[in-house]
Amino acid sequence: MSFFSELKRRNVIRVGVAYLVAAWLLLQIVDVLVRIKDLRVPSRTSSFSFKGSNKTLVEIGEALNVDHVLEGSVRKAGQKIRVTAQLNEVKTDTHLWSETFTRSFELEDIFVVQDEIAQLIVEALQLTLSLSDQQTLIDHSTQNVEAYNKFLLGRHYWNQRTAESLLSAAELLREAVEIDPGYDQAWAALAGAYVLIPEYGGGNIDEFVPLAREAVNKALAINPDSARALSTSAYYKTVYDYDWHGAEKDYKRALTLLAQRQDQGDGVFGKALQYALLKEYELTLESLEAGFAAGDPFAVHMNYIKLYDPLRDNPRFQAMLKEMNLWP
Repeated sequence: MSFFSELKRRNVIRVGVAYLVAAWLLLQIVDVLVRIKDLRVPSRTSSFSFKGSNKTLVEIGEALNVDHVLEGSVRKAGQKIRVTAQLNEVKTDTHLWSETFTRSFELEDIFVVQDEIAQLIVEALQLTLSLSDQQTLIDHSTQNVEAYNKFLLGRHYWNQRTAESLLSAAELLREAVEIDPGYDQAWAALAGAYVLIPEYGGGNIDEFVPLAREAVNKALAINPDSARALSTSAYYKTVYDYDWHGAEKDYKRALTLLAQRQDQGDGVFGKALQYALLKEYELTLESLEAGFAAGDPFAVHMNYIKLYDPLRDNPRFQAMLKEMNLWP
């Protein structure tokens, strides 16, 4: 079953296939580009905030503090999909390149479009890639398309952050690792779903936290450098085990790995916890905001960790909780 058939089966196609493909394609391109050492890419949250905006490309580029802006569109016609992408230089308000890709409506072909766009960006910016960066451009973590389908849709549900959606995410991610037991990203994502289910009232701690531990161990056995798995491990050590030393070790390791990838996603909340312990509350807020903007999945822990009690009346703190449907 294809990714798009799965979307239709689960009745999440209401917003339009082309829209979902565009959102998914953008996520994948960003996830690839953030791992290139010499490239700074704003967080997905920041970038997505300009979707449908009336601002000019120059205004968007200045707001994001970037030199270049990638824009594009997706159109579906029958069993074909057309992706148009163009890279713009902010300071001159000019196109560096523009390209249209017409492919069959299958995930394998959209993989190819993703790779081609990322490679064109690298060439247009005249970046020199290391061997590891070159591998990043073609690394999809699994060669099994069906497992990747499940992973993508699982992450789609996970991002909705409700009890029902997290349970759906867990179901899909379990299916992904059953199809490809060596798929470390799916194991890490599954752990992330399990550990959040009790927080949203989808199940009890005694059932899902042990499952999260098991999934983390699976992910780290396959890839000891899985920042997402390390961040999940640090999360449950902090929240459920009160293992401050173990949590700090995992957070620091995750942060080191993420810094090497120029990616400030999962794990950045470890800094906030450390600052809170030191009662450096302004630095705590700055770290929380940085992690939230980068899409850190464990922002939910802000809602109940007592270390953050002094911040509960702070409007900046409350604004982040509100965005996650956790306030008031």
